[in-house]
Amino acid sequence: TTFIRFQKIGWSTEETMLLNWVVLNYVFQSMKHVTEFKSEDWEKICSVFQGRTSEDCKLKWDLINQPISSKRTWTEEEENELKRQVEKYGENHWGYISKNNFHGHYHTEEDCNCLLYTSPSPRDQRGYRMPSSA
Repeated sequence: TTFIRFQKIGWSTEETMLLNWVVLNYVFQSMKHVTEFKSEDWEKICSVFQGRTSEDCKLKWDLINQPISSKRTWTEEEENELKRQVEKYGENHWGYISKNNFHGHYHTEEDCNCLLYTSPSPRDQRGYRMPSSA
């Protein structure tokens, strides 16, 4: 038997609202902060969504519900620290790297992954990445 996973494209408004409710309800019940969630926590959360994986739910939460993290610019020091941490822990440890190595500044796992694999962008006088023109 061959199983085919159908990939949904995009999240509906209803799904996004439901994700918010499910995550906040889970935070209340588990007495954990979202940053403390492990993969088994995201598995429980994603069980509500047909056709969504725990990774889908976590990524959606990170990108949409914590927008400050993905909009915050990276300093050159943070970029260098990211490269050091990837050399130390490897590319399969984005969760640990994103939570523990930026001195109180939050970057999502996806932020770290994207930064590492994108070409360098211009910087302003303070050393911050300049926003890309979109």
